[in-house]
Amino acid sequence: MYQIVIADDESTIRNGLSRLITSYHMGLEVAALAADGEEALAAVCRFRPQLLLIDINMPRMDGLTAICEIRRIDPEMKILILSGYDDF
Repeated sequence: MYQIVIADDESTIRNGLSRLITSYHMGLEVAALAADGEEALAAVCRFRPQLLLIDINMPRMDGLTAICEIRRIDPEMKILILSGYDDF
């Protein structure tokens, strides 16, 4: 079973993705939900998931900064960026 962390500042997105992933029975376990980059970083350190779904535009620590920090911990982790943010 693969563990996944979902990071998004919108609770409806975070919880919806969690329910959707769980409902498909694809061998993915949602290890943690994070509301910002700092929470995502803490969850990655705690659970060491194989996959991270992360938004870019979040409070306290944005997704791109979190990804840079996470890459130092686990350079091989698979990361999917999901974002409605259109200004890079």
